Amino acid sequence: MWYLWGWTCFSLLSLSACIAPNVSESNDQTPPVLHPPKQLNTQPVNNTQVVFKPSNLVMLSNTLAAQQLGAIKMGFIASEACLSAAQRVHIMQKKLIKDLKIQAYNLGANSMVLEHCSLQRRSGCQRQLNCEGVAYSASVML
Repeated sequence: MWYLWGWTCFSLLSLSACIAPNVSESNDQTPPVLHPPKQLNTQPVNNTQVVFKPSNLVMLSNTLAAQQLGAIKMGFIASEACLSAAQRVHIMQKKLIKDLKIQAYNLGANSMVLEHCSLQRRSGCQRQLNCEGVAYSASVML
């Protein structure tokens, strides 16, 4: 197809100017108009800086959500604790998730996915709680 078009252009070159298909010729040589940026009405919030810390690390629902954000995987993180009979699982789970957030923060992540928390019986512990996750660094957070 292009061979045929090239031959036609070469043949017509002696008669007139050859223009590629779907290309229009424009004589408009005016430079584009550059508009100044709009002034945004922004005000500082009490002149304070937002400091990123483990407590405001974003918890993503799953790995697919991290991939949709274009997040970069920083590493796998895990935390475990031995529970006595008197300790409540959900309280220890919150402590382990906080520990996971600190680990993710130390890796340089700003978000994480909690993969799972499981309760197991192990020798030396009546019950052992294991939590695992993945630390991510996302440039855009929703």
